[in-house]
This record gives sequence, C-alpha cells and structure tokens, in this order.
Amino acid sequence: MMSQEEAFALAIANLETERLSHAQELYEVENYLEEDFHFDIKAPNASSKVYHILQLLWSEGLLEVFVKNSILSEKLEVKDLVAFDASRFSKVVRELLSLKLLNEEEAWGLLFLNAQRVQDSFENLEAFKKAYLKGALYFEILFKGDEENRGEKIENFDALLQTQYTHSQVDFIWLNEEIFSSLTIAQNVEKNSHKTSETNFMNSLLAKEDKRELWAFLDAISQNERNEILSQLYHLSENITAEDYLELPALYPNVSYAYYLRGRYFYHYAWEARGLGLTNTVGQKNYALFYERLRYARADLKKAYELKPNEQTYWAELYNLVKHFKNKDSDHLEDELYERIQKDAMQNPYCVERVAHMKKARWGGSHEDSLAWAREVVKHSCYGDSLKIMLFEALIEQYKFIIEYDRDEERANAIFEDKALQDEVNAYFDELVEDERVKETLIFWYEKVGDKERLKRLRDNWL
Repeated sequence: MMSQEEAFALAIANLETERLSHAQELYEVENYLEEDFHFDIKAPNASSKVYHILQLLWSEGLLEVFVKNSILSEKLEVKDLVAFDASRFSKVVRELLSLKLLNEEEAWGLLFLNAQRVQDSFENLEAFKKAYLKGALYFEILFKGDEENRGEKIENFDALLQTQYTHSQVDFIWLNEEIFSSLTIAQNVEKNSHKTSETNFMNSLLAKEDKRELWAFLDAISQNERNEILSQLYHLSENITAEDYLELPALYPNVSYAYYLRGRYFYHYAWEARGLGLTNTVGQKNYALFYERLRYARADLKKAYELKPNEQTYWAELYNLVKHFKNKDSDHLEDELYERIQKDAMQNPYCVERVAHMKKARWGGSHEDSLAWAREVVKHSCYGDSLKIMLFEALIEQYKFIIEYDRDEERANAIFEDKALQDEVNAYFDELVEDERVKETLIFWYEKVGDKERLKRLRDNWL
C-alpha cells in the first residue's frame, strides 16, 4: 500500500501531466524529453546524461531563463518558476524510472527531496497550484507559441491565467507534515546525522537573545570548522529578524561575528533591491538601493576583518564584495585580500571558489584570468583534492559564456577539441573519478569531448 508521503511526492507531477494532456501534439515521453530537455533516450550515453539533465532542472530550470529575460517580470515571482520546475522535475523522474534509466531507490530519493522543496516553498495546494500555472503560462508564451501571437498573450496574461486556473482539475491531499519527518532513508541518516545535529545546535544558539554562547562556541572550534560554519551561518539564522541583525554590533561592539552577520544581512538585502535580472533590466532606483546597501555591507565586513584579521571566511566575503566598487580604498583592500588568500588559503574551498567566481568573464573577469586561477589552485592542491575540478569548471564556464553571449558554437566547441587542454585535465581524472561530488562536471566534460573510455569508467564506478 502506498504511503501518504509517496502519494504526495508523486502527485506533484500531476500539474505538468495535465498541461501536457492539453498540448496540441499527442504526448510521447521520447518527444517530451528531447524537445524540452535535449535528452535523447536512444543515445548510447543516455544513462550517464540522466544525472546532468536532472541537475540542470533542479538547480536552474526555467528560473535560469527568467533571470535573463525581462518579459513578464512584473507579473511573475521566483516561486512561480520554482513551482513549475518542481512539477516538471517530478514528471521527468517518473518517466526516467519507467524507462529504467533510474532505479527505484534513486527515483524515490529524488522525488522526496523535490517534495520537501515544494513543502518549504508553499503553504498549501492552492498556493502551489497558482504558482505552477503562472510559471507554466510563462513557459508556453516563451517557448510553445507563435512569435506573432506572443505580444497578445503577454497583454492578456491575467485573463489566460484565470482561464487555466478555472479549468484545472488537479487535486490531491497536501501533506502538512514535513516529508522527511516520518521517513527514514538509512544511507542519508548515517551520512547526515552529524551535520543535522550540528545545524540544530547552531540554530538553538542563534535563537537565544544573548549571543555570547554562540560567540564562545565559534571561538572554541578550529579555524577550518569555523570557516565552514561561518559561510553557512546567515542561511541558518531563520530565527533572527531584520531588527536583530541591525542591533547586533551595538550589543557586541567588539565581536567580529556581530559585524559579519549584519554585513551578510545587508549583502543579501542589497540583492533583494537589485533583483536577479541582467544589468540592462535593472532600474536606476533599484541600482541606487543596491549600492547603498552594499556600502553598509562593506563597512560591516571590513570592521569584522579589522577585529579578526586572520579569519579566512572574512577574506572571501570581503573580496567578493569590494569587487563591486571602483575606488582606491576598495582596490587596495582587494589586492590585500587576494595576496592573503594566495599565501595562506589556497586549500580553503570557500576562499578559492569566491575568487574563482569573481574571475569569471560574466562577472567582470576574463577567460584567461579564470583559467589561470584554476591552474594556480590545482598547483597548490594535494593528490585527490576535489578542488582540482575547478580546472574543468573554468573551461566549461568559458564554453557556456561563448555559447550564451558570443553565440559562437564553433569557437565554444573548440575548447573540447583542444588536445593540449584534454591532456591537461586528463592528468587529474584518476584522482577525481571516485569523488561523487564532482561526477556531474566530469560527465559533462567527457561527453562533450566524446571520451567513451573515461565515460565508461565513470558509469561503472557509480553503478
């Protein structure tokens, strides 16, 4: 008998199933996967590509399109795209299971994770359904309709949405209890029990009005542990209000963590003002608010750094932030932080990844700088260090940039045909092949290169 958790996780796909049933063409799973996800189930490498498709759908999906496109931005919220992607994710997982490209254990794990994301994002079925229909209509207008009718549909978006909502027959029991609260997945419990208890402990400290116990705990642990916790601390602080953040430095004027937390608050608050659109889609008022809040963030993070200059997480956060400013003080601080990271933090993933991010061409760096930094990280890494994947990532990022912005597919694909680059990354394949954290990146690279032998090793290793 199917449990209520299983029924809920499966039912999330029903909205996407209903949409497809109303499409002009008769639904066929092969066409659905090929047209919407560029996934050929008959391709010889289909089984290895499954995880790449799922990863893209989970982490980017339609949301990636939305942030790069100003069409209907005033009508939609991020949660509308999350709902649409969640229903599609559930649909795709179910289809891949039926095609035996996923086993049952893998499929249920993915379906439960997806169900938890839906529960975290929506209060009830009504909210989820309305958000999905908005996302679905946006998708239909952008990708499924005739361009000549697009303007009319955009103008009549609200009326079309109301019609779809009225005619939707999807109904299922919303699971109010968190999906994982009554499930036990042995391998995840064993793997994550320490992480979960640590997170719960941190939340309990953050929730206390008196933060001195939290500060003492952070001082007592090792620098590596503290770096990991500090980089996640803001995202754990759901029990802290905006007012709490604002008054922290006044309550603890000599505690670097107080300034750090408020600085992280202002940083995220700045991005709320700016939004996620491309530069030419952001209004002047939004930009003014963005930089005003970034200046507050910079001041707080700089103070945290001054109070505790050897805290490597502060180096990473402040380096990322000062790159937004063009003045002598920021340039000097950027150079200082870069030198400190080069000297003492080349094996700190958070630091080197922050620098790598700002070296990308899409954030004001260049392909040459990005690749040079990845090579420097590799040079300082130990045997088997997963940071070596940054070399692959720098080249893949270069490929994606050329495809997206230069529209030059031939030049982009030339990266994978370069024998010198192939030899360079292949030198680290044996070190990385068994590291599950980097498997999707390796699969993407070797599929593009067409290296069947290494793809087989990757598949055999994870079967």
